[in-house]
Amino acid sequence: MPSVGDTLVRKGLYSYVRHPIYSGAFLMLAGSALFWPKFTFTVACLSGFIWLLIQARLEEIDLLERMPEYRQYMKDVPRFIPRIGKGGEIWQRTRSVEWKLRKKMRSA
Repeated sequence: MPSVGDTLVRKGLYSYVRHPIYSGAFLMLAGSALFWPKFTFTVACLSGFIWLLIQARLEEIDLLERMPEYRQYMKDVPRFIPRIGKGGEIWQRTRSVEWKLRKKMRSA
């Protein structure tokens, strides 16, 4: 159970998505349903998918109550799928690293 004194982590995977573990679980459930497309197994994967959505929302409600800065974090970072295209954080970081490398190569 999280404590009241917890701090908000905004580094690593948490700078791309708010729930990286759930994002991975969604991929596993989708892959499992595609790998073994039996009706009952697909229904079980869908149930797991819905449960993870609800669990993530409940966690966010709790975090909003305990950490006022979480509201801004929610605006800055997507819940499950990272922003990849132009304007997305991954794109900006990649371009920034590429620009630094080019600058370094020109000065050498």
